[in-house]
Amino acid sequence: VETAFVWTEGEMHMLARLGRVKITGRSTSISLERSIGHAIADNGDICGATMSISENGDISVATLWQNDQIIDLNTMIGKSNREIVLVSAEGINRDGEIVATGYRVEDHDSTQTRIYRLVPR
Repeated sequence: VETAFVWTEGEMHMLARLGRVKITGRSTSISLERSIGHAIADNGDICGATMSISENGDISVATLWQNDQIIDLNTMIGKSNREIVLVSAEGINRDGEIVATGYRVEDHDSTQTRIYRLVPR
């Protein structure tokens, strides 16, 4: 099982995985067992994805590791999470803005990926 790590203060630290989550458009919760880090900001925030290896098909959730917490970015986009599923966070800058990929639930096709810019408030 792939797991992301970060090297800080001379030690390797494993990045947590989200575990079970409910994804918009799916009837049951999904178990996420893998984590992948894609980018790290100057302040140490890390973005990436947590993924399922036991479910049918590729399923992932855009993830932020911040201040020793793991955050499902879908829970941070307000009412938009009824229409959009963020599957991966690809980059983060020093202002905390995140570039993420995802799909619109109405498309009924998770392979039609779109790019989203997330700006913290």
